[in-house]
Amino acid sequence: MVDQDLEANPHDQERPTRAYWLIAVVLVGLLIHGATSLVTSHDSLSNDEQEYVALAKSIADEGRFVLPTGDAATRMPLYPLVLSLAYRTQDAKYWLSAVDLLQAMMALLTTIGLACIAARLADARAGVVAGLAAMFYGPFLYLQGQLLTETLALMLMTLALWLYVAHCMIEPKWIEQRIAPWGVSLFLGLATLTRANAALLLIPFVMHAFLRAPTGANRSGRLLAMTLPAALIIGGWMIRNEQVVGKFSLSTIGGLNFYLGHNADYRNDPGVSAANYDRFNELRREGMSEAEADRKLFSDGMAFAKSNPGELISNGFRKIRVWFTPTTKSLGPSLLLLVSGAIVISMFWPPIQAWRIVTIRRPLLIIWAGLAIWYGVWAYRVPTIPLVSAKYLLPLGIPAILFFRPTLRVRGLFVGLLASQVFVAVAFIPISRLRWVMDALLIVALAVAVSNVCEWMRRKRSHDLQVSDV
Repeated sequence: MVDQDLEANPHDQERPTRAYWLIAVVLVGLLIHGATSLVTSHDSLSNDEQEYVALAKSIADEGRFVLPTGDAATRMPLYPLVLSLAYRTQDAKYWLSAVDLLQAMMALLTTIGLACIAARLADARAGVVAGLAAMFYGPFLYLQGQLLTETLALMLMTLALWLYVAHCMIEPKWIEQRIAPWGVSLFLGLATLTRANAALLLIPFVMHAFLRAPTGANRSGRLLAMTLPAALIIGGWMIRNEQVVGKFSLSTIGGLNFYLGHNADYRNDPGVSAANYDRFNELRREGMSEAEADRKLFSDGMAFAKSNPGELISNGFRKIRVWFTPTTKSLGPSLLLLVSGAIVISMFWPPIQAWRIVTIRRPLLIIWAGLAIWYGVWAYRVPTIPLVSAKYLLPLGIPAILFFRPTLRVRGLFVGLLASQVFVAVAFIPISRLRWVMDALLIVALAVAVSNVCEWMRRKRSHDLQVSDV
């Protein structure tokens, strides 16, 4: 007789299990992100970090958004504002420790958000895989320990995506489903105040919300809700720059990044390691204003692009390669063990005695356990922390984002979000920190793909059981 559990709605059985597993992810995340904040050191700050700290102190002490040099808008304002709140409310000796705790909280919210998104698109298994992958992802932990804006940008993008898949993809019967598009737009507008390139994330969200509107949704209303809050935030900052800097622009650093991606030296040394980031300051020292220096750099880059169309195309492919090339140290096959472990464990749950699975699941479990022990010994002897690295996320995540099958129709949204940032890398200069934010999409897609494999095996076991019962 066929097991009744197989005929029941798996999503009804899933809900309490999903909650328990996600609670476990939260608890482990508290330990990991909390430990990371405790071991973080700010003895030496990079140039970018020094600028953010200087802006934060200027906001807190003088109420102005300026650097010691007088430059007013080379950075987006939201992250310096967050730092200034910590600087203003904490003792001078301990304010960076307070920032570390804030960064840990943001990283934890990102981990929880990615786990919830994956669980919403598949099941609890996907949520656990996504949560663990994000929690131990080396670039995310690195960003958490830096005074850089990407941790905040990652959290805001994750919150926007979670709100979208949790409420905007279902029929708007309740007030939260009607308010959700406004919240998505608000989060994306705030994300733009962390990084100007985040403004392009709004485009795939708006297109997807209009084209994939659920039954009963007002398409025009959703279009307004998805654009108005973000437009007001972005437009307000651009008006501020028009008044203070003299240019209706999101950031006066855009010209420099455009010039660095379009000059005669880029072909010989693609990437950012040898980029002349001081070019903006050189023009400022020659007497140009921020707006003038920004226009000059845009003009120089555009002149190169127009006069060298062949090299422009070649550099575009180089930039894509650079953008997808891992720049962090490989920390071993942690992700491979996580993915394979989830698949092997799924062979034991639910406990159905289908002979095709029973004959191989125990040997596979023994092999997996042996590899895990070997990896632990290797990590201890090197020594290194066995974190998840981009080396394996990229070759697994890119195919997953193209072919994964979520329960909601969001594949186009994921591809659009990724494509928008690839465009930024090609149009300007590829920066690895910007791609790490997009790795959140790869983590969710991979987790959903793993869940699809496990669900296929469950259906296979169900079919074998029905055949044997007949």
